[in-house]
Parts: sequence; structure tokens; C-alpha cells
Amino acid sequence: MQGFFEVELSQHSPLLHYQGMQSGAFLSDAALKAAVDEQMDNLLDGNRKKITYSLYSQLSGNIERELYENRMGKNKLYFGDTGIKNQSIKTYMIYTHKPIKLFISDYHYDEVGSSFQDCFVENLKSALAFNNFGKRGNKGFGCFWLNNEETLENYLKNLQIPLYKFSVKLNRNTNVWTLYKGCYDQIDLVYKRLKSGINIPKKFYTNSLLFQYLNSQGLQWDKKSLKDIILSGKKYPNPKMYRFRLGYAQEHIYKADKGEHTGQAHKAFTVKYTITEKEKNDTNIKRIPSPIMFKIVYKDINEADILIFVHQWVKSDEYKRLDDIQIIATTDYNMHHYNIKFDMDNFDIEDFLNFALITNWKTGLPTTSKDPNAKKLCNIKISKV
Repeated sequence: MQGFFEVELSQHSPLLHYQGMQSGAFLSDAALKAAVDEQMDNLLDGNRKKITYSLYSQLSGNIERELYENRMGKNKLYFGDTGIKNQSIKTYMIYTHKPIKLFISDYHYDEVGSSFQDCFVENLKSALAFNNFGKRGNKGFGCFWLNNEETLENYLKNLQIPLYKFSVKLNRNTNVWTLYKGCYDQIDLVYKRLKSGINIPKKFYTNSLLFQYLNSQGLQWDKKSLKDIILSGKKYPNPKMYRFRLGYAQEHIYKADKGEHTGQAHKAFTVKYTITEKEKNDTNIKRIPSPIMFKIVYKDINEADILIFVHQWVKSDEYKRLDDIQIIATTDYNMHHYNIKFDMDNFDIEDFLNFALITNWKTGLPTTSKDPNAKKLCNIKISKV
């Protein structure tokens, strides 16, 4: 079967482009086609794919290009090089609020009695639901969805995926970038509260919801193991790493503090982390993306919904490989050098999200803090869809 049809998309959040300085930089047709092909299991069979087709996009409006640092300020939700020292590698946010047309043509589809258009649209929905595009996609950059189809929220509900959401609302807003800054500020706070906790000295502290969850399961928080070993000299024969199931950080700074270990303030120290396969010196796993997905759904210039769910890759063989790796924590502290091996361990991420976002969201949040971040967190109302 051969033919031609169109599909219309909307962009729901800015794209952090890999080559944002280039004229016309936008959503890559090749990246989108690759995502759809993956959903269709349309991989190479010998020298050809089982389904062949052409895909290209066309914008109906202008592209807005904004420097990340200008719009996001000190928000470090994007941790890459924002290009302060080098104009050529500055990170740009790319956005258009006008419809995007996809043109699909020259397709060859061998299955008798089936519609390639229907097949393509269903797999496009899946590709857009479980992928954001550009850099830092799992934190809500580069969200797209189909026009004139069911909403993304309804699509995910029909898949019976545990789904959570909260809304970002602004009064009398006139600038879409102000709305997006509000969205990313709140995503940043939610993610930090989930994974690492928030510590703004003398202003605001709340511990990690992952810590609370592990404690409820009788599991040892890896940061506690690390501090016990370094600050108190405790022996753990087989410490476990849980935190990096939510994304791998290559280093972490532990601030000076008065704490439970000696009763006196300890010095700040930095821990660097590397990944290795068990019984080996290296691995080709260089990063662990967070399996928790944030999707921004634009409603109007005053409001957007933030959807939160677990990415389907946690059921993949790639994710299962994490069971066979070790994390080596390295630091020099108090005239001693430490290489501490953590076995990567697992936990039920869907159960954790329900524990964190519904059952215990308010637990540990200060009610009297004047810090604006504390107020924002207290005002975020997350519901299960």
C-alpha cells in the first residue's frame, strides 16, 4: 500500500536543542521517526526495514529561541554546559506555539487488510507519550502531542499506567516563558524532594521522600551508609545503592554539618561516583536516566498541567542490567582515602511514587518557613489521575 497523509502536532514545552545556534533548529524529523520506528518494532531486517516511509515536518509559525540562562536563571534543572564561557555552545530553548504538520508519504506496508495510517498514528502517540525530545527530556523539556486526538492524560489513563498530576497556574500572565519558568521551578523542587531532599542552609530543609520510603521498607538509605562509613568508621559488608535508580549523579557534595556521628560539626566533603560491572573494572553504562517522567501539558498562557509517571523502560532488558553493576564512591576525608563499593539494588518505583506523591507528600514539609521554595512545595497539590 502506498499513499500520503498528514498529522498535526502541538509543542507543549520548550526543546533544549543540541545545536540551538543553527538556523531552523527544531524537532528533528530523524529523531521523531526513530522513536516511532522503535514503537513499531520497525528495525532493520537485513538491509531493509519491514515498513518504509518518509516523514518530514513543517512549521506554521515562527521559532522562538531563548537562552536557557536568561529564562531559567539559577535553576539547575538542566545541568549541562549553559555556555557561559563560550557563545558557540550556549544552550538554547526552542519553542513555537503554532501547529506543526507532519507529512507521511511513500510508505510501503505489506500487511493485508490493515491501515498504515492507523498504525502510524497509534505508534506516534506511544512515541510522544514516552519520549520528550532534545536534552533533559525526562524533566519535561521537549513535550509534543497530537492535535485533534485524545488528550495525553486520557491516553495514559487508558494504558492503565499509574499517573499523577499537579497544575501550575499564574494570574494575568502575558508571557509564555514566565509560565514555563514556573513549570520548571516546580518540577525541579518536586524531583529534588523525591530523590535527594532539599537543604538550603538556615532557611529550608526537608529530607528525601526516597529516604522515607526506604526507611518504611526497612532498607538502609545509601547516603546514611556512606556517612556512617566515612564519619564514624562503621563497617558495612555489602552496602546498597538505591538513589541512582532515579538517575546517576557523578558526584555529590556533602555539606559541613552538626550531626549524629560525633556530636560535632564535620567538614564538608565531595564524593565522586563511577559505575562498574561486578567483578570487572569498567562498564559501557555511562549514565542512568531517571525512570520518572515529567510531561508538561500546555493549557493556556496562564496554566499548564504537569503529569508524572514511570517510564516503560523499567520493564526493559536495559533496565535489568542495572542489577549487575556496582557504584564506587571515592573521596578523601580527614587524611584517609575511601573507595566504597555499593551494589545497585532495586525497589518498586511505582509503589514509591504513590507513597511519595500521595501518602506522604506533606510529611516533613515545614509549615512556618518563609523560604519561597518551602511555600511552593507546600502549595503543590498532587493528585492521582
